[in-house]
Amino acid sequence: MNAYKCPNCNAESSAYEWNRATLDFYGDDIFMVEDPKRADANYRCPACGVDVDGVAITEVPAFLARSLSVKIRKLHPDASVPTYATTGAAAFDLVAVEDVVIAPGETAKIPLGLAFEIPPGYVMYVCMRSGIALKTKLRQPNGIGVIDSDYRGEVAMLFENTAQKGTDAAWIAVLDGTVQRTVGEYPLGTIIIRKGDRVAQALVQPVPHVEFTVVDELRETDRGTGGFGSTGTKVTEN
Repeated sequence: MNAYKCPNCNAESSAYEWNRATLDFYGDDIFMVEDPKRADANYRCPACGVDVDGVAITEVPAFLARSLSVKIRKLHPDASVPTYATTGAAAFDLVAVEDVVIAPGETAKIPLGLAFEIPPGYVMYVCMRSGIALKTKLRQPNGIGVIDSDYRGEVAMLFENTAQKGTDAAWIAVLDGTVQRTVGEYPLGTIIIRKGDRVAQALVQPVPHVEFTVVDELRETDRGTGGFGSTGTKVTEN
């Protein structure tokens, strides 16, 4: 899918996003997909909200489209700007800004010290890191964190410690799965999040707003109403 660059802010957005922003503001769909550079029409930039003459918009082929520009605000002096661990990483890492101790059976919110301005038409998903899921008993109790484009508060990671509570000991587990000796005693299975730990990964994705239509009948399919394991667990050969 090609992107379209705003001459005012240089943000690259899809044709749908330009259409959606323009429609929401003017109430008139311009159909940029069919005619992306109309000189006789103004578009509303979904990123900066500025009206742009259609002829000034630059079409960027999908294979040349750059990454999306997302504004962040540091709410903590030690907050880390998100980074990608590798050049091919789909998600960027989020880092804890303070120590948090999570005893077995407890759920805790891990402050990240950042607020995000997600562009309209996009959503940010905050997810578990696979290494933490493999090496510890920490789990993300809400399944996945959904950060809406109009949310301006601090983003946090939620962890539930699913370990069984044991007797108190002068040991505490860390995110790499090892344990460290402590001065005080904690219930066996307690995990500590250290300030500076990469505790989550997040990605930003386009998301359409859906308009619902109530109907008497839905189009039939071969599957029909089958769900909850109706297709079985074995691979079927064609």
